[in-house]
Amino acid sequence: MRIAVGGLMQESNSFSPVGTVLADFESEYLLRGTEIPEFFAGTNTEIAGFLNACESAGAETIPLFAAAANSGGNVTADTFATLSGELLGSLRQVTAEAPVNVLLLALHGSMCVDGEDDPEGAVLDSCRSIVGPECVIGASLDLHANVTERMVRAADVLVGYRTYPHVDQASTAQRAASAALSATKGPRLHTVLQELPLLVPAEHMQTTDGPMHELRTQADLVETEGLAAVSVFGVQPWLDFPGVGCSVTVVGSDEAAARDHARRLAGEFWRRRDRFAVELMDIERGVREALETEGGPVVLVDSADCPSSGAPGDSAAIPAALLDYAGTGVDVGGLCLTTVVDAEAAAAAQSAGVGASIDLTVGGKLDPARSKGVRFAGRVERVTDGRFVRKGPAFTGLPLDAGPSAVLAHGSVRVLVTSKPVPTSDPEFFRAAGLEPADAKIVSIKSPTLFRASYDRFARRIIYVDTPGAASANLRQFPWKRISRPIYPLDDFDWEP
Repeated sequence: MRIAVGGLMQESNSFSPVGTVLADFESEYLLRGTEIPEFFAGTNTEIAGFLNACESAGAETIPLFAAAANSGGNVTADTFATLSGELLGSLRQVTAEAPVNVLLLALHGSMCVDGEDDPEGAVLDSCRSIVGPECVIGASLDLHANVTERMVRAADVLVGYRTYPHVDQASTAQRAASAALSATKGPRLHTVLQELPLLVPAEHMQTTDGPMHELRTQADLVETEGLAAVSVFGVQPWLDFPGVGCSVTVVGSDEAAARDHARRLAGEFWRRRDRFAVELMDIERGVREALETEGGPVVLVDSADCPSSGAPGDSAAIPAALLDYAGTGVDVGGLCLTTVVDAEAAAAAQSAGVGASIDLTVGGKLDPARSKGVRFAGRVERVTDGRFVRKGPAFTGLPLDAGPSAVLAHGSVRVLVTSKPVPTSDPEFFRAAGLEPADAKIVSIKSPTLFRASYDRFARRIIYVDTPGAASANLRQFPWKRISRPIYPLDDFDWEP
């Protein structure tokens, strides 16, 4: 048994003004051949799950190419051509030596490329033409994937995360690998897709409770009926191109039964659509209620500017509100931690050095149409290289690099200024800069839900605030141009799967 393993992952946001280029992949990871198993050893990632499944099966495992970048604007055409070309080139080389029985790919499912709306479908199509019809292709997908008919036609097995906050990356890959391996010995599997004309905000898409939890529970029951995998996808909702929408996939050998289950689950999804709506609190009121809450930390959620949703992360809306309170001299009962992406400000702070007084504008440089900077007059408390390793249950062990960073202090406010956008959902983001979120009065997180995997354990209260940004839960506000209509919640209409 020869199994080839690779990956190409990025989640795009059509409303982000900052495109994704090759350097963004190099900043997260871009690996070839034997670099792959060494990098992913001991991590909760899809590639690690694939490699463990291959080892358990006693297969000859051939690592190809793996690359990922943080969420952001569309991937440039040149970048995609370079990355997909290298992945496909390594696959051609391997298959020229001997046939590959199984190909396992770690994909996100919501990448968008300039000039190509369905890059994952394009990659799977090209892989199929290389490996031939006999090879079983299996792929893992994020729960926010935009699954397409092209992807379904090219692959045998598509399996999405069960969880959000995402904590099952490795186990999702193992499920996909298990299904693909079984298909080499028994009946050929089919992945059936049921699309929905539906977008839902990420803030209430958690699988721990609420409507998505109910759908996931039903999907788990369906899987007990002899099906290989059932996935419910709440798509990345900031993609503006035809065919975008939530979906359900069912993997099984009985295509008719799989279609029946997919239709039924899609109907259940549609009937719950109103329950995904998010109530956002005015920023000033949110800060006031956080300060009035006894104890802490209170998490102020700035999901609209979330880097892991594709926003630039440079909104200073919450730092500005916190600084207003700090300027009154009122004892807020602890430190208030917040963050902004601003390479220029980070460089200025690093140049000034620890202990230096500093007076500069922070934020509002990457997405000035939505975000304004704030004047910060204070001192440089700490400088760091911006590197840290995730230690929480989501993406455990994966290193991240926010670039040269600095902690700016003014009264009780601490602003962690980074050079590059990275997910802020793991407490290690702050801890690596010498700040302990569990001991703070307020922690401002740029994340809609993933932060809950760690912060739910010690947060006194969570408040979602109405901030500007490319990943706002208010989906009607965006200048949609290409998306298929009608689609909920942009339109009100009746629909049946």
